[in-house]
Formats: sequence, structure tokens, C-alpha cells
Amino acid sequence: MKYVVITTSLIEFLYKLRKEQYIKCITQTIKLFKPLGYKIVILENNGNINTFLNDFGEDVLYTNTNNTCHLTNIGYKELTDIRIFLDKYNVQDTDFIVKVTGRYFILDNSSFISSLKKSDYEAIFTYGNGNTLIGAAACGLIGLSGKWFRQVELPIDNTYSVEGCYGICCMKIQNTTSNYKNLTMLGILQAPSYYGMDNYVLI
Repeated sequence: MKYVVITTSLIEFLYKLRKEQYIKCITQTIKLFKPLGYKIVILENNGNINTFLNDFGEDVLYTNTNNTCHLTNIGYKELTDIRIFLDKYNVQDTDFIVKVTGRYFILDNSSFISSLKKSDYEAIFTYGNGNTLIGAAACGLIGLSGKWFRQVELPIDNTYSVEGCYGICCMKIQNTTSNYKNLTMLGILQAPSYYGMDNYVLI
């Protein structure tokens, strides 16, 4: 089974802009992955039960992680949601999961998408090269088998970045198997809230 998990957090801060970004980016993600046979799951972590996310016609998994996690580390909450997804959907070790941040726009010619089409990798990521610091992995867009996603540890406290946790897992992958792809660039446009719709950053 192949999944795309799109993470969202519908907070009040700049809600109108963030909603516009989510609609644009999620629409693009669905367009790219549906033809490749991926099941789309949207993860929303503010305890909602009915939002505009339902309008996409895909599975929406609502959690309350943003309000209940004991750490404020954003990555901790998101990775907690991923763990909820893995259990809820009974994801197997050999299943492949693409995790993408909902406000990141994946380019049509993304090297990540090209890699998916070329081979059945256990993992596709950007780690230790390109725009990523050594020891950290870009987790705005990452693809791992169920086996490897379960090995990504939660940050130990608010000072520890989730990118470092993904980085440790990516290092394990590189030391364990040759069936992975480490990309220099992912081919996505990052959309921080305060940048608006016209100031995406290429990653």
C-alpha cells in the first residue's frame, strides 16, 4: 500500500492566508500522487471534526495533538500525528508513506516525484547535503517505508529539532540498505505564513 500523508494545522494565526496556501498546495499534491496510485490522507491536529479539508474528498484524520502534547516543539506534534496515522491505518513495514507539509507546493518536475517513478525505494529524502545541515533531514517532504517511519524517534525536548530525529533515521538507512535515494534538492516550494502566496522558497 502507498500513502501520502498531508499534515495540516488550522490555527487562527493568519488563518485566511494559511487556508489559501493549504488549498493551493494540497490540490497540487493530490494531482501529482493520485495518478501514481497513492491513497491520500490529510492529518489535522486541532481537534476539529469538520473543516474545508473535507471538501477535497480524501480521507481526513482529525487529532487533538496541537492542544494536548506536553511539548510545544511543532515537529513533536506532527510526528505524534504520524504515529497515530500508522496505527489507525495499520500501516505495514513494507508500505510506503510520503509525508508532506500541507503548505508546501510540490513542483511538477520535482526530483522527488521523478525518483518515485523510477524505483521502489525504501526511502527518499534529503539528508546531509544541498540545503540541509549535516545531521538533519528535510522533513517537509520525505518518503519512508512503514518500517523506517516507526524508527523516527520523537524529539526529547523543545530544544531538539525533529529534523535531527529524521536525520538519525536517514543515517541508519544509509548504513543498512542501498535501496534509498538521497536527493540534493526535493523540488518543493516552502510557504511560511508570513511570506504570502508569492514568496515561496525553493528547497
